Amino acid sequence: MAEKQPHNVFKQGLYPYLESKAIGIRESMLDVDEAFDSKYKDLVLYDGKFPSQLFVVGRDLGKDEVEQGKPFVGDSGKLLRQSMKLAGLDENEMFITNVVPYKPFNNEVFPPTVRSSFGALVDVEIKIGKPRFVISVGKESTEFVLKKEVKSIISLCKSSFSVKQQVKTFGGVHSFDVIPIPHPSYYLRQGVSANSFLNNEEYMELCVEKFKKIAGLLNSDSNVSIENQNGLSAFAPMRFLYDKEGKLEEKYVLVLNVDDKYIGGLDISKLPERFITSIQTVDSMFRSMDEIKGAWRVYKKDKIKAR
Repeated sequence: MAEKQPHNVFKQGLYPYLESKAIGIRESMLDVDEAFDSKYKDLVLYDGKFPSQLFVVGRDLGKDEVEQGKPFVGDSGKLLRQSMKLAGLDENEMFITNVVPYKPFNNEVFPPTVRSSFGALVDVEIKIGKPRFVISVGKESTEFVLKKEVKSIISLCKSSFSVKQQVKTFGGVHSFDVIPIPHPSYYLRQGVSANSFLNNEEYMELCVEKFKKIAGLLNSDSNVSIENQNGLSAFAPMRFLYDKEGKLEEKYVLVLNVDDKYIGGLDISKLPERFITSIQTVDSMFRSMDEIKGAWRVYKKDKIKAR
């Protein structure tokens, strides 16, 4: 059974929504660690493009991430970003996030209960963003994304290129490929640097070559936007209308294609004045008309109402 879409995501926007959820989770962590609220105050949620066909999921933050307000910008992050760029992946076209959006106190590993609680934010990101590929960086993030224990991240990475995963979304079920890789810090501890990683055969095999394959798949002819007979693009922004008091009008939802042309919902030229100045845009990804129908029930010719 499909889950209900959290309308606060649309009303607030993704970052404010996740921020409010993260703060609530942090406060609930006081039951686990009485000093949690005082130790973890620097929240860094994500970086990059949303939605995106490619997600990168790490474990948590380091001091550089906290200082710069972006995930994966420390030594390990620089190595990861440089490797992806070398392989043909554009970091501006991917979504980068962490299971826990805080830096561990004294660099200790967050316990599973904390990772599970904050990981709910990543679940929401995946449900809404519907990525095609998710690169899970390191053992703990891979365990979270796959929802199972991983005995050896190196063995898992060597055994297969990717692992199929499914998640219940707000419009049905979404399938995606999880590409596990070792955390770059593993190689940094072995002396691999941004200038020498090309000389490490294992890093090239388990990381760079996988990035190249992802880039090839994303750029292949098979990745052309899926269109149905009505010309619906694979990535359709949804626009929700609010009146000037901020009240959500669920019956007024526009479905647009990538060229911003009206293909369904309400004709904007017929909107009353009170709505014209209060349109808020939120991107949501749908890969076919069937997925849109799974998330939205169409009434007559000019109304789409959330189920």
